[in-house]
Amino acid sequence: MVRSIVLVIGAYVAMAVIVVLGTLSAAAVLEPASLQAFTERTAEYRPSAAYLTANLLVSFLGAAFGGWIVASLAPAAVRGHLLAFAAVILLLGLLSAFASGAAAGQPGWYPWVIPVVAIAGVAAAGAVTRRRAA
Repeated sequence: MVRSIVLVIGAYVAMAVIVVLGTLSAAAVLEPASLQAFTERTAEYRPSAAYLTANLLVSFLGAAFGGWIVASLAPAAVRGHLLAFAAVILLLGLLSAFASGAAAGQPGWYPWVIPVVAIAGVAAAGAVTRRRAA
């Protein structure tokens, strides 16, 4: 049980690191002129569609990597571990969306879509891992 909890937490941390680094990279590449406004979240900041798309892609890939970690290292019941990982993502994503809503300049739908995209990444990792195991 403890190993399973540590696995899900570790996968979440790995996902978060990828998302943070990917988000900062996307901001530096796609919005270099407004990087300061991005980091300060000033009211004038309006993220571009390209940045929002890149951030959703990074969220998907980070969650897929976390899902791959979970599926690869789960001691048993891979599906249950993936569901637990997806539940943590959903819970924390919804809490974040309810608590803070959209950051300055972001569309209102954006914080609600991030956990959905991340869960899709976990599902993709589960599907790929299942196919490889078969």
